Amino acid sequence: MQKWIWLDEKRYPMEQETFCTLFSKHQNIRYCCAEFRKSYHFSRKIFKLNIKVSADAKYLLYINGEFVGQGPVCHGGDYGFDGTMPYCYYNTYELKTATEKLDFYALVPLIPTVQSETSWGHGGFALEAELFFEDATKTKISVDEDWESRINRQRYAV
Repeated sequence: MQKWIWLDEKRYPMEQETFCTLFSKHQNIRYCCAEFRKSYHFSRKIFKLNIKVSADAKYLLYINGEFVGQGPVCHGGDYGFDGTMPYCYYNTYELKTATEKLDFYALVPLIPTVQSETSWGHGGFALEAELFFEDATKTKISVDEDWESRINRQRYAV
């Protein structure tokens, strides 16, 4: 995954950094979830999407109001680990559809919330998708600065 996005540092300066694991010495980290949204409209129907998605430390992904999945896959690790992992996993999804419109929504908590989650110390969300159209053409989309982002302190991602 080449492109990662996060909340605007100027608007949300206190919601940029996090701790690596629940076993870290964490102070002055405020819990929040970031919400990311983007809508796409095409002049032809999409019949399939291949999606790669990841986040630091977790995401819940919805497309067109339907739950797609949660991740990324847990890295595992030793109990009580207090460091960063040398890699980050992503999940893949293949979805069948018959629509010209895609509405993406992702809820991404800033901090690790269970023992199996780890962070690199900074919030992040990544998504790439290859779209296959009924007319046999295809295109790729990915997160960029045009995705809407905001804080939601009322939500708790499971």
